Amino acid sequence: MTVEAPKHRCFRAQGGNLVKSIKEQIYCYNGDEALYKIVDIHILGYEWCKLLGYSNPSDNPVFETESNTTTFRVKTGEESQHKVDISGEFSGLKVGLKAGYSFEHKTFSEEETITETKHGETVKVKPHTAVYRYKKLYRFKVHVWYQLDAWNRIWTVGKRGKDELLEVLSTVEIFTNDKLQTGKEIVGTKEVEFHTVKRVAEQKNIKRLEDCTSRCQNYLRDQGIGGPWPYRPKDDFVK
Repeated sequence: MTVEAPKHRCFRAQGGNLVKSIKEQIYCYNGDEALYKIVDIHILGYEWCKLLGYSNPSDNPVFETESNTTTFRVKTGEESQHKVDISGEFSGLKVGLKAGYSFEHKTFSEEETITETKHGETVKVKPHTAVYRYKKLYRFKVHVWYQLDAWNRIWTVGKRGKDELLEVLSTVEIFTNDKLQTGKEIVGTKEVEFHTVKRVAEQKNIKRLEDCTSRCQNYLRDQGIGGPWPYRPKDDFVK
């Protein structure tokens, strides 16, 4: 546990903030058609969330009980409404600040990204002292989108009836195992830059969902993605 307080409580990402970008094959049919899922993870920042704050003006020690949870949760967005599992993409994820900022890096464990663990602890507050305890919370924005390899070309799957990217958006929060105890309250916000990565695929050649192969449409329908169904699928491999 850290004992020295940082100078700020909240740290917001500025500039490019893409920290992970992966492309996974969903299916490949006879070498003629393949569908891929792309997951782009953007970090929004992190903060120290206060778990306990107690000032003891008396001449006797005071014992306070603190409880907290280590967990991964989808705060807002569509991921929880569909079958798009993104929690596994965070286990082992490394994030770090660029040079010029105070040293800070983090690798997320399986406990922090897959399971939910509750913790409890009794804290002793000495006479005429104060104790503040914090737990670090990270926030991310996750973009999930799809590419279709068909008709001898790579297509970005678009929305139904629109030449726009079809994607599933989610805001994720991770309450980590990182804790902090200090004798004074932490305040303030600072903008920081994180180490970033390049996107693994380009969002170009958008093909409207109703013009994609029936196999692609059926898969996305089973995932609950794409809006009202059914469509009138085009015959596969017909331009």
